[in-house]
Order: sequence, then structure tokens, then C-alpha cells
Amino acid sequence: MDHFALFRKLNLVLQSGRIPVIFISASLEPAWLNPFALEMLGKPADFPIQNMAFRDLATMLMPGKPEKCMGLFAGKQEFSFETTFDNHTFAFTAIPVNDEKGEFSGFSLIGKDITEIIERDEQILESNLELNDLFMQNVTPMCFTDLNGNFIMANKAYGELFALDCESLAGRNFMEVHCSAMTEIEQEALREEAIRTLSSANSRHVHEIMLYRSNGEPMRLEVTRKLVKIRKRLVVSVYVNDISEKYESRQQITEQNNRLREFAFLTSHKLRQPLSNILGLIDLVKTESGASRDVTITMETMRLLTGQLDKVVTEMGEVLAELDVEIERGFLPEGAEQGRVETVWLVDDDQVITYITERLIKNADPSVVVTSFLSSKMALEKLRIAASVPDLLLLDINMPGLNGWEFLEQLRAMQKYVNVYMYSSSIDPEDVKKAHSYPMVRDFLSKPIDISAMRKILEIPVVRAHVS
Repeated sequence: MDHFALFRKLNLVLQSGRIPVIFISASLEPAWLNPFALEMLGKPADFPIQNMAFRDLATMLMPGKPEKCMGLFAGKQEFSFETTFDNHTFAFTAIPVNDEKGEFSGFSLIGKDITEIIERDEQILESNLELNDLFMQNVTPMCFTDLNGNFIMANKAYGELFALDCESLAGRNFMEVHCSAMTEIEQEALREEAIRTLSSANSRHVHEIMLYRSNGEPMRLEVTRKLVKIRKRLVVSVYVNDISEKYESRQQITEQNNRLREFAFLTSHKLRQPLSNILGLIDLVKTESGASRDVTITMETMRLLTGQLDKVVTEMGEVLAELDVEIERGFLPEGAEQGRVETVWLVDDDQVITYITERLIKNADPSVVVTSFLSSKMALEKLRIAASVPDLLLLDINMPGLNGWEFLEQLRAMQKYVNVYMYSSSIDPEDVKKAHSYPMVRDFLSKPIDISAMRKILEIPVVRAHVS
């Protein structure tokens, strides 16, 4: 059967099509071209094919590379190539054709317009580049790992959070990078937990974990892992949220709640015992007196009862003092730290009480530096320009010009943190209540203060804030 004769019969079908079809004979000469193939090669529809040299055809099919084109045909094997015509790209496939005897009789070349495919691929590539850029520039720390925990890629925010070079992460293991400070048992538990959650029906899992920066600094993080499929490949997407500050605040609240529970226990249980003893003794005295019996209460009994009560009250005071310090930390500016009392300012217009208090502080701790201000305005101005603030400030309430409450308001407006004790001869409960409404006020003291109370005040660590 003459295959080329059969192909020529298809000419009617291929006349109006935009598919180039070319036949090459066994002697590697152009045997037949459909009209569109002739148009591509710049020839009229009635061009005599026998006048076309094979080299000319090869030059037209592969401009600038005729030798390469002729070499491909000489191999008598199937091959493919692309060429451009009228701003369109065509992909040609050359298929060897055999006759009934199985002997090589030539090539059939069929072209396909792949312009739209190329444009679509370019758009996909551009979209992928945009998505990759969005991933890299996203402010949320993110990364992708394989199912074994090996990094595939990580964005810039992830590298900044952990102080790592993102490009160097590829291929490294998540556990090796972030969990080297953990024990073997902790690492194994984390691996098992990751395998269990990722294999569950709900592939998205959120949990808190302590991970480490490249310098070994620990961070409390909320890690979200989700199993996703990218190009038919299962990978793990990881989103990281730094909750170190929130975690510390939560811990502080927990500590405060524990202190409050301890205080509640002291008031509801321990305080009841000595009070019950005293009330029982009072009832006994009443009963015995009503029966005209002599009741003897020794000093030792009174000392024992009052000692029990004093011990519980002291414990309650210590708990409240510690709670004060913990609550105070929540109002501190960044960079605050704890330390012993080294400097004290007295702001009081009463010269006599100021002198007494100065001597009292020196007797309690001779190393403390005391500065007195008889004018509250002068003390406030000194605070405005001072490079540092005192560790403690004893503040009187009733002063001319600027009273203690006004002083506190201006101090708050200055945004300078000072450990203040309101220091007054007033015993008005409303003053005490108002004093404790200011976060920087540690306590309310009634004049005069005794040496024991002063020592306790100076022994409590103070929160010290840096001043810029």
C-alpha cells in the first residue's frame, strides 16, 4: 500500500485546517505538504514540491540550524522540535513510517500550535513566582517540611524569628534545628505526638511548645501544623506564633491566683483557729462569772492566744507583700528589674516629721541615701529632669500648692515609674482606698512609722525601671 498516496487523500480534510502536515520520503526529500504547511514556509498552495530541496525545507523548519535538522531525519527515529511562525509556536513530531514489509518509507511531520499552552505556562510560572514572593514576604513565620520533618522551605519571618538563614534550612531536620536542647525522651515524645496528630482525621493541630533560637534562647510558641498536598505530594505546613509575653503574663496571673488562694486559706482556716480560741475563752469567762466562780486567766495563756493570732496576721502580711510585688510587675515599663532599696525620697512639708523619718531610715539601713523635699512641686520638677528615679518615694497627702493626689496624677502623666508609699497622719479609710487605686502605690503608711515597719519596707525588693 502506498502510505503517502493515502495521506494525500487526507488533503481534503486538511485543506482548511491550521495544522501543518509534511511528508518526507525515504530518500529524505519533501514528498507532500498541506496548504497550511506551505503557507508557513512562505510558498503558494500550487508550489511544485519536487522543486524544493531537502536542505531548504530543513532551513525553514529549523532556521539557522539546517545541519541539525537534517541529522535528526537521518537517524530515522521519532523526534520532536519547535518552530515559530507568525508569532505562533508550533511543536512538530516526526514519526517514521514503514511499508507493508516493515521497511522504512519516510517521515510524517504533524505540527501543533502550542502558543496558548506556552502563554498559560508562563502565566502559571508568573503566578507561582508571585505566590512564592507572598510566602517569603508574609509577616507570619511559616515553613514547609516533609512528613519526616525535613525542611523544604521557610519564609523570611521564620528566619528572623529564630535568627536563622532560611536558605540553609532546606534538607535539615526540624528537631535538629529547634530541639537540640531537649532531652532524648522529650524529643521522642514530640516526634510521637507529631506523627499521631498528623495521621488523625483532623490533620490541623495547634499546640504550645518551647523551641529554641540559633543562639540557644528559648521561646514559648504556638505552633499550627497542617497536612497539605502540593503537586500530588503530601507536606506539612507549619505556622508559628510567638506567645512568650502572653505566656509570661499567664504565669504571673497564675502565681497571683495562687497567692490569693493562699490568702483566702489563711483567712478562712488559720485565722479562725486563734479567733475561735479567744472567743471560746471569752464565753468561758462569761459562764464562770455568771455562776459566781472565780476565773483565773494567766498572762501565759493571753500571750499564747495573742501569739497565735499575731503569727497568722504576719503570714497574711507576707503573702500580701509578695502579691503586691507580683501585681506591680504587670504595670512596669519594658526594661524594669528588681533590686534592693538604695535611694529614698521624702516629700513632706512638715520639717519635724521629715527629720524623724530621715533618722529612722538611717537607723534601719545606714547605706540608704535619703533626699528630702519640703515642696512637692520641687520634687516633681526634679523627677522631670532627673536621669534616674528613687527606689522609694514616701509621699505626704496634705501639702500646700500640690497635694499628694495631684502629685501622683502628674507623675502618671510623665510616664515615669516610681515605687510610692503614701505617708500621712490621716486614718481616713477613703484615703487608703484611693491610694491603692494607683498601680505605683505600694502601700499606705500612717505617721509615725516605727523602726520595725521601716526595716520591713526597706527589705522588700523594689521594681526599678530604666529612664531614657
